[in-house]
Amino acid sequence: MGGFSVLVLLGFLSGLFMLFIAVFFVAVLYLIINYVFEALAVLGMRESRGDRAPALAWIPIYNKYLLGEIAGKKVLGVFSGIFTLVMIGTGAYCYRTLTMDRLIFGTFLVSAILGFILDLVIAYRLYKNVVPKWKDVLLLLSILSGGLLRPVILFGLRKKVTETDKKILHRRHKEGE
Repeated sequence: MGGFSVLVLLGFLSGLFMLFIAVFFVAVLYLIINYVFEALAVLGMRESRGDRAPALAWIPIYNKYLLGEIAGKKVLGVFSGIFTLVMIGTGAYCYRTLTMDRLIFGTFLVSAILGFILDLVIAYRLYKNVVPKWKDVLLLLSILSGGLLRPVILFGLRKKVTETDKKILHRRHKEGE
């Protein structure tokens, strides 16, 4: 009877390990998809604004700053990038050392929450500039989806030029003449 319980326990632990691997795979896949959609959104927004070197949107962490710059909140973009970098650093540390103490987990959790909030504030500013009538609905969708829809919504809005951007383009055009 003891051999059977060991087999059940090993089966349970194997299943738990497979669940961990699946969750880790889904998390990495989400981060990649989030990054690609956000980079494409920033790229499209920079192109529609006429900014130089729009391909800088593909630089990880820096694209958070660029998104903040487009929204008119550079400081929020900088802090969003810093919190993202802290999340990546603590996650890589835990993965490399196979340990997670309370301080590391707390740092990861706080940076994830603050990064999420800053990303939502930046996105709301963009929603307000681009589609003012739908800004609250889009923010609510972004929050309720846990941030999953935020880069997709930004991707959908990437080619819309805001009134502020039109003024900037007009000013640049006048200076060029």
